[in-house]
Amino acid sequence: MHEKSKVQKNKIKISKNQNQLINSQEIPNEVKDKMIKKMTEMLAKSHIELVDQQVENYKLKKLLEIKEKENQMLKNFLTESSEKKYFKKENFNARKKRKIEESDEDFEM
Repeated sequence: MHEKSKVQKNKIKISKNQNQLINSQEIPNEVKDKMIKKMTEMLAKSHIELVDQQVENYKLKKLLEIKEKENQMLKNFLTESSEKKYFKKENFNARKKRKIEESDEDFEM
């Protein structure tokens, strides 16, 4: 933990020193321009990487939404299918019971 904070402080010092060097008059303008160009390129590259990551996250989010919809549709289909089977079985049992009752009535006559 202590090492991390020490490294962090060193990074801050280095960053401050770089900014001071850029702003000082000791460095020629060509070198300043090169440093600014390099830092701008690094910033642009990290921004592009960030945008690419955001695009990838968006694609994954949409894919997840599609998969969730598919799962819900499958769940609904399976529920309806099992309900149909249940009602078919109930209807079959009711008809069978009626036939037995009718045959009992015919037998009694």
